[in-house]
Amino acid sequence: MEAVYGNVKSKNPVCQLPVSNPPASIKFNRRCYLSVIIFMVMLSVLLLAGLIVFSLFYVDSVRNLSEISDSKNNVTEHLNAVIERLNSSLIKTTKKLMDFKQGETGCPAEWIRFGSSCYFFSRDSKSWDEARNFCRAREADLVVINSKNEKTFVSAFRDTPVWIGLTDGAVEGTWKWVDGSSLTLPFWGEDQPDNGGGISSYGEEDCAEIRYGFPGSWNDVSCKNSMKWICEK
Repeated sequence: MEAVYGNVKSKNPVCQLPVSNPPASIKFNRRCYLSVIIFMVMLSVLLLAGLIVFSLFYVDSVRNLSEISDSKNNVTEHLNAVIERLNSSLIKTTKKLMDFKQGETGCPAEWIRFGSSCYFFSRDSKSWDEARNFCRAREADLVVINSKNEKTFVSAFRDTPVWIGLTDGAVEGTWKWVDGSSLTLPFWGEDQPDNGGGISSYGEEDCAEIRYGFPGSWNDVSCKNSMKWICEK
């Protein structure tokens, strides 16, 4: 047992006591442990100071991040408000310009003149027959395209497929305009018209549209489909 305890004892104690002189030993012991205590106190003070500095830095960083986030939100809101005002101003200016041009050209409000005709570009969607009825109720009809320039004009104003006044509903394969004239200047897309290409689910494709994504090219589709249209008078 004594051998075990002997091994546990430190061979180099922090404060080694000179046993030959007990008074000096006590004095030395006090100085030694006082130094250790002072060192520990100073170390604690330094650690506390470090924690305080870190806490201040952390709080300041959080505050800065919060300010940056608030500033970003304010800038975003301001930009959105500016964009909304610009859009509103652009819409009003465009409407005034169109009204001015229409007043000069003699076309009704919301109609646009090209050549000797006035054109209406719908915002709603209807079947081919419904779209034609809409036009005829306004002393017009679905657009009849007689030239490449006219085809380019009506194609430039569309952002989706649109109905035109072309059909082979009377005689399959014989395409005629709504004014009774025959088709002499076709602008069909590749492999069109195909009357559904033999796919029965497409039904009879007796009405013509201007495709979207195929600038100015035409396609035959079912007259029951719903899409925008162009009137002409």
